[in-house]
Amino acid sequence: MPNDNNDNDTLPKIREWRVRAVKVPMPEPHRTASGVITESPLVLCDVTTDAGVGRSMVFTYTAAAIKSTSELIVNLAAMTQGAPLAPLDIEQMLAKRFRLLGTQGLVGIAIAAIDMALWDAQARASALPLARTLGGAPKALRACGGVGYDGVDGSAATTSCST
Repeated sequence: MPNDNNDNDTLPKIREWRVRAVKVPMPEPHRTASGVITESPLVLCDVTTDAGVGRSMVFTYTAAAIKSTSELIVNLAAMTQGAPLAPLDIEQMLAKRFRLLGTQGLVGIAIAAIDMALWDAQARASALPLARTLGGAPKALRACGGVGYDGVDGSAATTSCST
């Protein structure tokens, strides 16, 4: 569950962020409404706290947005330096900074990258599964990854499901 502790002095502090933009080649290109995707443009984030490391990964949809997104994450993450590990408070602070502009698009992706890394760090610091940290219960789910707009046959050929 989210941290209810109002005594921020006892919470781990955010020490450092590492942000990397990567383009991962896809073994099979995927056709989408925007064109053919041959690589997956990702931004990887690690946050180091007094209690350990949290990680996140975001997909920027196009390589054209990868540099802007990673720079935005770096700039936003700098606002959290030295702050207590309080993911909900930090997400609200970042969203408030963009009240006039809004938190859609690249801003939303950047805030999400920070938010996910902080929640991961929180879960690891409490030695609990992330689902439990967020107030849920871990359970098995069937996971499917449908990709692209290749029609029924194309999607069936590239969709993988596991339990």
